[in-house]
Amino acid sequence: MKFDYTELQQGVRRFGMPVFSAVSALFIIVGAARFGLAVPQPASFDTEQSTSRTTGTAESMTSLTAGSETSRTIVRTPETLNRHPVPDAQQIDWKAPTGTQPNLADYTNLKVVVSLERQNVEILSNDTVIYTMTASTGLNDTTPHGDFTIGTRGTTFYNAEEKQGANWWTGFIKSTFLFHSVPIDADGKYIESEVEKLGSPASHGCVRLTVADARWFFEQVPTGTPVHIS
Repeated sequence: MKFDYTELQQGVRRFGMPVFSAVSALFIIVGAARFGLAVPQPASFDTEQSTSRTTGTAESMTSLTAGSETSRTIVRTPETLNRHPVPDAQQIDWKAPTGTQPNLADYTNLKVVVSLERQNVEILSNDTVIYTMTASTGLNDTTPHGDFTIGTRGTTFYNAEEKQGANWWTGFIKSTFLFHSVPIDADGKYIESEVEKLGSPASHGCVRLTVADARWFFEQVPTGTPVHIS
């Protein structure tokens, strides 16, 4: 099909662009239908794609420009999240040190701080934390609050009445309230049901530590070191 562009120009001059544009458009559509030509359709809104962007059924990146800055939002699908799962809370190793144990001979003005809320024990030097240990304090707030001093110590004890003992103990109120390892039974074996409680209140008032931390505490924290518990 061929159009006479001279007639188009005359039409524009005679009727004006708005009117003639509408007539021309109608003429083109009718002519195209008559000769079997494809007529372009207006761009349609892809509902399915739009839904995928808003519901997160497909991973996408949208750029929003504000001034000269570009803000990007990434929508991730469950499949994408499965490739990078959020790690589970780390299992506490009740045998190992909580971290890298310092040599306290290299530090001065030491202090032990027990947090009942965070269930940990901090070693401070000149009011700076140099080591933090996971702990378990007393059930029902049975660990004394206040200020005390490191005193007596020993390698092992066993309380027949409580049917529990521990290794590497260090007293902060005589030999009644202690820092010590997770509990042992009468045979000197660590009690599995008790070691799993490390990091939560569990004792009769003493402060439980991992086996390695209890030994380090026993060997490194000097007698007379102040202790604060709150």
